[in-house]
Amino acid sequence: MLLADAGVAVLRSGDAWLCLSAGPNGQGGTGGHAHNDKNSVELSFGSLDVVADRGTYVYARDPQERNARRGTTGHSTVQVDGLEQNRIVPGRLFALPDTARARIRRLEHREGFEIAAGEHRGYERAGVLRDQIQSLKKVLERQKIISTEEVDQDVIGVVRQGADAAVELFFVRKGRLVGQEAFFFDKVAGWSDGEILSAFVR
Repeated sequence: MLLADAGVAVLRSGDAWLCLSAGPNGQGGTGGHAHNDKNSVELSFGSLDVVADRGTYVYARDPQERNARRGTTGHSTVQVDGLEQNRIVPGRLFALPDTARARIRRLEHREGFEIAAGEHRGYERAGVLRDQIQSLKKVLERQKIISTEEVDQDVIGVVRQGADAAVELFFVRKGRLVGQEAFFFDKVAGWSDGEILSAFVR
């Protein structure tokens, strides 16, 4: 069964069923009650729930708890590098702007099997930023000495593309680059570098 507008596909065989959810965020994309549950699945065999998506069973007063329940990790779906499928806007507990654009791609019967497939674009920007950081790392691999002085320091840089950004943290010990980490921020077009760095420090 396919509920196309809701982005829900249900497969049944006897008393077993699987539900795939890949729907849009409601309220015209504002997502007042939406969750980062794109491509989440639930699977049951009779009264045995094998995979359950718990969702939010109570509205929490604590903003962190509320965000954890509506965030990607709170659902039975795939999360990439700890990122959210749609950006959770700080201070807006009943808003989840629909940037992932989830949908059911197909529901079909083939060779005695039912197949459902969904998709979303929630991690597209992370892939672009990842590629840019990989390019930067290749350049840095050739540059082993950062300073002629044997200093220990941490260096922070901001990389931007369109409305997204990444903060790159470089660890320099005795004048040599010994490690680095990247942290991603999406939809920060109006933010200054200082605001991005403040959010990173928090």
